[in-house]
Amino acid sequence: MSEERSLYFEADTRKHQQLVAGRMIACAKHIMDRGMVHDASKLTEEERRYYEEPVWKLNHEDVEYGSVEYKELTALMGQGWDHHKLVNDHHPEFFASIQDMNLFSLLEMLCDWIAASKRKDNSASKAMEFMVADHLVDPQLEAILLNTLKQIEVM
Repeated sequence: MSEERSLYFEADTRKHQQLVAGRMIACAKHIMDRGMVHDASKLTEEERRYYEEPVWKLNHEDVEYGSVEYKELTALMGQGWDHHKLVNDHHPEFFASIQDMNLFSLLEMLCDWIAASKRKDNSASKAMEFMVADHLVDPQLEAILLNTLKQIEVM
């Protein structure tokens, strides 16, 4: 290979690296911005009044994730929960279907499950099992989400 081609190749590769890094940094900033406002709507009066009592019980009583009692308590969130899903795109219900979500909303959803599971030593992958059943997630997307979930959990 000539020196000219070698130098061109190196410059072209470095330029490509910088362009990719710039896009990845922009994505990282977008993710950080999302993290800073995650679930802010729960602190508004539209949601807060519906959450306070059930959240207290979910976190202070022996309620197994996904159990009948869990579903009864989350049902008490009613209008607050309905509002929350309509204004937060990290919930599949925000969209017509989970296939309408983007990687940013999916990533926030996975991080949300992990954080929620830490409250009472639950499994984030168990949350995913319920979500997969409720939202007709195809096997390929399910595998990608599970692989990502496992990687995030060890970070």
